[in-house]
Amino acid sequence: MERDDILGALIGLVGATGNSGKTADTDRIVAEAVLAVAKFDDKKSKDEINEVIRKIHDEKYRISPGCSSCSVPCGNTSDRDMTGFWDCSDEEKGWKLDIIEMLGNIAEKYIDGSMTQLSESFYRGIFYLGYDMNEEMYKDVKAELSEE
Repeated sequence: MERDDILGALIGLVGATGNSGKTADTDRIVAEAVLAVAKFDDKKSKDEINEVIRKIHDEKYRISPGCSSCSVPCGNTSDRDMTGFWDCSDEEKGWKLDIIEMLGNIAEKYIDGSMTQLSESFYRGIFYLGYDMNEEMYKDVKAELSEE
């Protein structure tokens, strides 16, 4: 699914920020990508989806230039393979959707100017979507995001 491709690339970018910091454009690019995931429209063309992913990759390689040509990727900044992301119980799907919705709401606040920067909690929320989590972990992520 194209939405999952955007999310997988986004998780790689967030990994790069954890290693190397952010540029002046990172928050905007991340917020726009989160909104592309949270408000995904099945009518988006493949070109539109690829453009979002291209922007994510361009920003990742600005932050961590060596990643673009690394012959032995560490995995921390690699696009996350989201195959199987939705292969879980309905309850887990609900948790994932809740986090994506919360991230989208925060991204909207940033885009509309209500926030001046995105927090580490926001970035962590994105990164955690790349991993299997139990209910307690989801509750912790949601609690942290609800403070935004």
